[in-house]
Amino acid sequence: MSLLSLTYEGGAVHLQSGGRLWLPVSGHEREQLFDTAAATVAGPRGWLPSEGGLVANLRVWENCLLPLSYFGKTPAMAEEALFQRLLDGLAMSIPERAAFAAAPAGSLTPRLRRLTCGLRALLARPALLLAESEWFSKLEEVDALNLAGLFAEHCPHSAWLVLGGRRPAACWGFTDDDNREAS
Repeated sequence: MSLLSLTYEGGAVHLQSGGRLWLPVSGHEREQLFDTAAATVAGPRGWLPSEGGLVANLRVWENCLLPLSYFGKTPAMAEEALFQRLLDGLAMSIPERAAFAAAPAGSLTPRLRRLTCGLRALLARPALLLAESEWFSKLEEVDALNLAGLFAEHCPHSAWLVLGGRRPAACWGFTDDDNREAS
């Protein structure tokens, strides 16, 4: 049984738990697919936007823990400890990690904004990750490898729906097997 099964202008999408699907769609079709997918899957979802997606005046750690409150769960010591373990997986020095976690999102470089969105998605432990392909293309290779490893370890059953012009790098587990069916 599919976690996600929906029809859109270009055909049908069937995505199982742990599956990875990239579709090179844009514009209205992209918006429609994201909206339909988000409405179809209950519970926490991860979001990896190409731009934005963070509250500028909140620090990185606050942005990462904020979605837990949205789903009615007050961040506890366990989530804060997980956040620290995830930071360990980014291969930053201890001073770099401390500065990164305490920085307001509005002051971050594009690279650090993408890392923050990745950490926030990891903490949500989503059933579904919705991503714009541009998010992947602006990551440095080492960051992509580190984040891909963290997602594989902490969210192995999350299904991924990536929409946009560029296919994510091989380290994310996307295969040439295309889970689409023509209409």
